[in-house]
Amino acid sequence: MFILAVFATGLSFLPHGKPTYVVNTPEAQVLIDWIRERGGYVDPRLSIRHEVPTDLTTIRGVFSEAPIVEGELLLRVPWELCIAPTAPKSESNCATTSQCLCDTELNLRETLNKGNASMHGPYVQLLLDKKLELPDLWSDEERALLIRLLGNELPPKPERLTSHSKWWSSECHGDLSDPLALKSLLLLVTRGVQVYDPEWTIMTPVFDFLNHRNGAWTNTRLGSGAMEDFELYADKGIAAGEQLYFSYNWGPDELFIHYSFVEQYPQQWAFEVDDSFGISSSFQRVEFTLDEAEETAGSQNSSTSNTVLWEGGSPQDCVPSLEVVTALERLLERLKIRRAAEFMDNTTNESPHFGLIEAYVSAVQMALEAAVTAGYAFHNDYNEKNAAVMSRRSETPPEEL
Repeated sequence: MFILAVFATGLSFLPHGKPTYVVNTPEAQVLIDWIRERGGYVDPRLSIRHEVPTDLTTIRGVFSEAPIVEGELLLRVPWELCIAPTAPKSESNCATTSQCLCDTELNLRETLNKGNASMHGPYVQLLLDKKLELPDLWSDEERALLIRLLGNELPPKPERLTSHSKWWSSECHGDLSDPLALKSLLLLVTRGVQVYDPEWTIMTPVFDFLNHRNGAWTNTRLGSGAMEDFELYADKGIAAGEQLYFSYNWGPDELFIHYSFVEQYPQQWAFEVDDSFGISSSFQRVEFTLDEAEETAGSQNSSTSNTVLWEGGSPQDCVPSLEVVTALERLLERLKIRRAAEFMDNTTNESPHFGLIEAYVSAVQMALEAAVTAGYAFHNDYNEKNAAVMSRRSETPPEEL
């Protein structure tokens, strides 16, 4: 997050003639002006700011200061202002998607090294100021703590915690001892966007201020491909004061690895469970969406009011078996024991990332609790209904059957 002391407020006039105050942070305003001066477009109804403009601790994102209609163009960034691979995919130095990603990282690193002397000067300063907290950058002790808490049975798997740096070192021959090189890699991971035909990951100013959210919260879509001006459109009507969201298309564990945050609801979880009770290895994948109940929307801390939507067909087909629900409960109990052993619920820790670790582990526990509660509730209700049906049948005289 950028540490900002002041905010710039400007009065913009919309096409329909109604004025709206647009509050951009100073650095964001410089970036927007830079894009507009070079032929790009940033909708004047958009603000890049903190959720509460006077409170720098609130989330920063892109907000609509006036109503927006579905399908309207929100952002157009000329291709030359994006940071992308140097050559078309057909050329030898960028023959594969992996090589193109390496090429983008190299170009980003060179841009960062030039600083304000780069043609991307206003964008570079924002990138250099970006604080990164991905597990790749954690200490060995911090990663070990998360692994002890999750075990080898809850996502993400231990090897995923350093997957970016390992991939980069192997595929791009990256030097992990070079701080600027490592920063450029992780900036590409956290702020890059994938475009297609060809499939490239590029850096796009302004767009990378958008935060992620899935489900009904997603309200924007991309409208361009590689080597074209980057365009963003409203995917639905957006009300005044509403935040713009784009879906990163990951589950909570992958979002944690790629972006180092705990996803807001809805969350799409997947757990591998052993329902054989130790008799044999019989793993099943359980997938569900965890969302807020309508009456408590806005609260992240009430697991009893969350709703669980199982992936699959009808409830009878997609709700896990009683054996699988019991296996989920075993995972939950083991997690609670490990948390108690690490004093996660009762003490503080001086580790810089302890709060992030605790938040993610709490989210895993909350998801398991909701799934177990929903699973048992379904089976109890199903059994009670069956018992009631059988009882009525037993009480019905033979001549009435």
